[in-house]
Amino acid sequence: MKIIIIILIGFLAVSCSNDAPKESELVSITTNYYADNILWDSSKYYYSNSKLEDVKNLDKSRTNYSYNNNLIATASNYEPDGFLFSTNKYTFDSNDRLTEFAVVLSDNSEIKYTITYNETTILVTYKHYIGNSIVYEFGLNANKQIISKKTISVNGAPPKANSLRYQYTYEGQNLVSVTSFNAETNVTTPLVTYTYGTEKNEADPSKHMYGKAWKMNSFFMVIVNGGNYTSQVSENIFSSYKEGTRNATINREYSNGKISKTTTEYVSSSNIAMKIVSVYEYK
Repeated sequence: MKIIIIILIGFLAVSCSNDAPKESELVSITTNYYADNILWDSSKYYYSNSKLEDVKNLDKSRTNYSYNNNLIATASNYEPDGFLFSTNKYTFDSNDRLTEFAVVLSDNSEIKYTITYNETTILVTYKHYIGNSIVYEFGLNANKQIISKKTISVNGAPPKANSLRYQYTYEGQNLVSVTSFNAETNVTTPLVTYTYGTEKNEADPSKHMYGKAWKMNSFFMVIVNGGNYTSQVSENIFSSYKEGTRNATINREYSNGKISKTTTEYVSSSNIAMKIVSVYEYK
């Protein structure tokens, strides 16, 4: 409720309105990728009612999203010529946790990930349409944070001795480092370290796609897309990170209390100055 005080000659009138000030709504995010200040890729993300609805890329490929009960249901992926080459399908449980992610190709063949939640572990089962299968096990601590990842079977058999295991380390509610371990060579390799500011990680648009379990769901979407970690699981927003030889810094700009621009900069292993710039538009 907003209170409007109107001063008229001879008396003071106070009136109340039930119309709260309308909060600005995210319309789009344009992300440009530069190498030595030369644009080499770009994507524009379009939003409606805080939900991602469409992504258009520099090469004219695009993705359209649909929702069911405020959770993402499908993502339809189109090639530059408009051909629908795959559809991603998402299934959630009553706690908004992702339980199945499937990629259905244009010929109806399917790649599927099934996620099973237990008290101290989470199992992710990968099945490919040609018959291959892999089962990953993620260990949880008492705070239900993911602290480890390992492969427990490949096509029904134990994994090779050099199969990597991953360790996740936290400070409070923030993921600060990830390492890999090769049991065959007994070698531990640092993969990434994050540093954080004081700003809370609550404005990420993914929360409007993945429901109340959006942080964990965001993590598993990284996993099913071939990654091994993301700072989205953290309580705060990271301010810099080190990944291999890459030392990246992130600068965030704000307008009217909303993030308006982010710039990530680092030098690649081949000594190329890389920059990622995202510009946010509101209405």
